[in-house]
Amino acid sequence: MKVYVYPADIHGCGYYRLIWVSRVLAKAGHNITIIMPGTKSPHEIQGKVLGGRTVAASAPLDADVMVFQRITHRRLSEAIPLFRARGIAVVMDMDDDLAHI
Repeated sequence: MKVYVYPADIHGCGYYRLIWVSRVLAKAGHNITIIMPGTKSPHEIQGKVLGGRTVAASAPLDADVMVFQRITHRRLSEAIPLFRARGIAVVMDMDDDLAHI
């Protein structure tokens, strides 16, 4: 199983909740790739918008699971059903009550 992890930041939440955990799992032999925010990666998500909605979104071809943190961008939330329709499981970490920060 191939897992791609997309932390929201490289500060406390990103490290505590996704990066460190993913590194431990990878060291234990799990097939995990961490896509650090702000870096160029061939696994960066690209989307196609038509009529104001996301109608296509790229995902790594070998992805079985994609883990996202703190999804706040509308286009990414619109892409999740597209990933799921392709058989990719999506995990979302919402560590904060964003409506009240």
